[in-house]
Amino acid sequence: MVVRIRLAREGGNRGEPSQGRAAFAVLAALLQPAAVMAGVLAFWRFGADLQWTSEFAISNGFLSHWQVWAAIFAGLEFLAIGLNRTGRKSTSIEVEASDSSATVPSPLAKSGL
Repeated sequence: MVVRIRLAREGGNRGEPSQGRAAFAVLAALLQPAAVMAGVLAFWRFGADLQWTSEFAISNGFLSHWQVWAAIFAGLEFLAIGLNRTGRKSTSIEVEASDSSATVPSPLAKSGL
């Protein structure tokens, strides 16, 4: 027996996923390489401060500090994670039960509500 619980309806009457969620997933996929680049620049600047690497390309200004690049890395990565979660939300849950007497536990029962 398959129990299908429909949480939300998307895409109008056709039941297709909305284009907004697909756009979120594409944007998240593009943000992750940018976050990695910011992380590499943060490590490069940190290494340049400790004289482990060559001189950093940006020698003065706001972007010449490794903390700025680390903050950009963290911000982009958290944004990409959030967009991935939004882009991959499903609209229905399928539960397989072995017989008709099986019950599906409620998530509210665990939280005490």
